[in-house]
Order: sequence, then C-alpha cells, then structure tokens
Amino acid sequence: MAAYDPQEAIPFWNRMAALGGQKLPELLSDHPADEQRIEDLKKVMPEAMKYYERSKH
Repeated sequence: MAAYDPQEAIPFWNRMAALGGQKLPELLSDHPADEQRIEDLKKVMPEAMKYYERSKH
C-alpha cells in the first residue's frame, strides 16, 4: 500500500543476515530471526504483490 516493491524486502533481509553479528536466540528476541523473517515474507508475498500491483494504477 506504500507503493514500494515488496519483493525488495527479501534481498534486504538477506543482506542483513549476511552482515552477521551477535544475535540473541529467537526465543529471547523481540524480533524473528532473519531466516524466519525471510520465510515469512516469502509466504505472504503473493498477497503483498496484489496490493503493489493495484498501487501502480
């Protein structure tokens, strides 16, 4: 709905994951692990793309 390409979120999180660094176990974190976030994005991408396609008109 913000009119940015939602498919860009996956490469973004891949880059964040590649940076590495010290991370808390997902159980102790406020945020999902990078890998889980990427999988979740892939699952909702078809729905997100519907909104994105509508925003281009």
